[in-house]
Amino acid sequence: MRRSAVCPSNPPADMKRAGRTSCDEYPFASTYEGGTHLPAKQRTITWVKKAENDSQGGTITNWRRAYHVMDHDPFFVIVNHRTTPVLDQRCFSPAAAERSTSAVVKRELSMLVHQAEFTVDLGESGYLIGFTEHDDYPDEMPYGWRCGPAGRSSAVVLPTTDTGPLQLTIQIHDTQPAPEAGSEWEPAEEISLLAEADSIQLAILDPGDVSDAWPEDEPPLQLLSTPDRWVCMRLYCHADNSEPGIGDHGERHMIQLWPASAAAPIHPALSEEDLRARGEYSANTTGPTEEYTIELPLQE
Repeated sequence: MRRSAVCPSNPPADMKRAGRTSCDEYPFASTYEGGTHLPAKQRTITWVKKAENDSQGGTITNWRRAYHVMDHDPFFVIVNHRTTPVLDQRCFSPAAAERSTSAVVKRELSMLVHQAEFTVDLGESGYLIGFTEHDDYPDEMPYGWRCGPAGRSSAVVLPTTDTGPLQLTIQIHDTQPAPEAGSEWEPAEEISLLAEADSIQLAILDPGDVSDAWPEDEPPLQLLSTPDRWVCMRLYCHADNSEPGIGDHGERHMIQLWPASAAAPIHPALSEEDLRARGEYSANTTGPTEEYTIELPLQE
């Protein structure tokens, strides 16, 4: 990190009337991209109220210390814009201020703390992801949804591809990220998971088997510290070919995780066919085991 603020020599008259001022810039002054490092069209340097600048600087510094962002460590800044009508005393005389409001944009920073991207070779029943070791098949399958709980700490995800490659991106954010824009993704689904472990576990489901799927050369993603250990999982899916089948369907999933209290899930409505498929799966998993033993040699 470095300090490289460069501001105009004097604040404008309206800012002087607002009280003590301070130079603010974006990218942040404490980063290598701050100051005049980038071309003028890629940066912003201006005067703001000193109290606001000090508060924002403290927020950034505390975040950097909490997540051990060191010199030359990269990080992402995701800006959520919300326009709210407020009374802005700086821009008007006292008399005019009583009659006028100005729409200002409040910026909330959501930091992408960790990210992993890799290919998963799918089995026939999707995959499990969460914060616990996966030993068994889930008691229920989320037919009609893309994901559903496989317990309090993990989720089962049903891809379009029956067997084949899946491009998977897993992100950990410090707060709720803004929804992905554009139409490349299906509508997102969300569920809450209890983080029983500090790192994310990934497994694929083949008939009669659950096997570890996290790549050996990819460091495990660590969970952010959260008081109640609950995390929100948001799933985005895309497939070039929406018909189920074997092979490369150009399928991509993005999973976003961030600390959040347990909340009601977000899923599409279930159809009668989905409910019937769930009932059949439940019956197959709770009924008696069929006897496959035969006597040899077979009698003619």
